[in-house]
Amino acid sequence: MCKGEIKLLVCDLDGTLLNSSHQISNNTMMKLEKVQEIGIPIAIATGRPLSECLLYIDEIQAYPYIISMNGAMTINLSSGEIVHQDFISQKDVQSVLEVLEELSVFYEMYTPYGLMTIPPVKSRIKSSGLHPSYIESFGNQILYLQNIQMYSHRVHKFFVATTDETIKPRIEEALINKDVLVVSSLGAFVEIIPKTCDKTVGVAAVCKDMGISLAEVMAIGDSQNDMTLLKRAGIGIAMENAPSTVKKNADYITTSNDKDGVAKALLDLLKL
Repeated sequence: MCKGEIKLLVCDLDGTLLNSSHQISNNTMMKLEKVQEIGIPIAIATGRPLSECLLYIDEIQAYPYIISMNGAMTINLSSGEIVHQDFISQKDVQSVLEVLEELSVFYEMYTPYGLMTIPPVKSRIKSSGLHPSYIESFGNQILYLQNIQMYSHRVHKFFVATTDETIKPRIEEALINKDVLVVSSLGAFVEIIPKTCDKTVGVAAVCKDMGISLAEVMAIGDSQNDMTLLKRAGIGIAMENAPSTVKKNADYITTSNDKDGVAKALLDLLKL
């Protein structure tokens, strides 16, 4: 597929656009500018909430669309229109909360009102595996509330930060009969989203709004939550640091996020 057939570039953030220092390299910045110069808009598709994306969106001018929370909230920032959103059922939210408390992990509940969890979870953040720079930048955005059940009717997703790789299968087993998807993100981190939702759903909503098809999308990612999108996009690109299961669903494998993998993919495939 030539660059004239690509109408949208979709990039994941963590493990893809961002290196291990949570920065976008100068080389990658220059290549993204060239992408926009030839008329291809850029959209970020991430598990993060909008509040944690705005600085990066502005840094690379990835306007107007943002696919956040793994597709549970997709917004046109220019118009303010919510292009797509989805919620976990209130009954399933209660089940998730019970499971996560039983596992004693650090978790956040993503709602339209903010990121929230209960006060006892705060002490678990230092052993959660979250990068210190992330905790410093975004830790103060977390609301520690006694009664988060009050907001259980409007939950987009749960995020679980852990270094224990046994946590994901234990969550999957406990929630096997619920209408949720349990997916891996960075390392052993886990995300719990509505079963009807993933990044592909969000990107498809953007495509419909733009009047293009998924076949005209180039997507780049590194985690299980990128896998379906990489498979269905016109060109799916996996980072070298992606698990083998993700790489198997990609058309092309680039170098790692610490070796300018996004920049290399754009150079090789779009000849920029």
